[in-house]
Amino acid sequence: MGNYDKRLIPVMIAILIVAFAGGSWYAKGSQKHTNNEELILLTENEELNNIDIEEVASEIVVFVNGAVVNPGIYKLPEGSRLYEAIDKAGGILAEADAKNAPMARIIEDEETIYIPFVGEETELSAINIGANTSSTSGKVNINKANAAELGTLNGIGPALSQRIIDYRASNGAFKDISEIKNVSGIGEKKYEAIKDYISVK
Repeated sequence: MGNYDKRLIPVMIAILIVAFAGGSWYAKGSQKHTNNEELILLTENEELNNIDIEEVASEIVVFVNGAVVNPGIYKLPEGSRLYEAIDKAGGILAEADAKNAPMARIIEDEETIYIPFVGEETELSAINIGANTSSTSGKVNINKANAAELGTLNGIGPALSQRIIDYRASNGAFKDISEIKNVSGIGEKKYEAIKDYISVK
């Protein structure tokens, strides 16, 4: 019986060695699998972050005003056309004069789009209002300028700049530079200080 037990000892040792080796291999395999999963998740997260950045970078903001259903500020994908901005604003009104509007034109970031009413005496339309806020004379176009650009005028701070933009949104484009005096806070004295530096075209 003793000899029989002694013969079993090497067999048992061999079994233990095999079991230990198998456990180590499985542990290494599991760790490798876990590392691969972590790498895949990290790569996917980086790709999602890149997509988010690209989406933010490819977005434009425009102001649609005039004879549209819902005038306001809208976000659109970069490369959008004029008709898409008008659709965002609910479409044109029945009394809109949009026959000359280039609906297929690609619009730009920070652009003001104005759709005139029938019979309205203005040279401003969806055709010629763009992202450029300065006239050919170098003056600040008060129908296109944003708050920062209006703020470059003498005596026009952030509050007044916003009032000009709000007035423009509620009443449409200025037809004459003197109409800026209708904005609360801009009296004759302030108008005299800026009139040579502003335009409506």
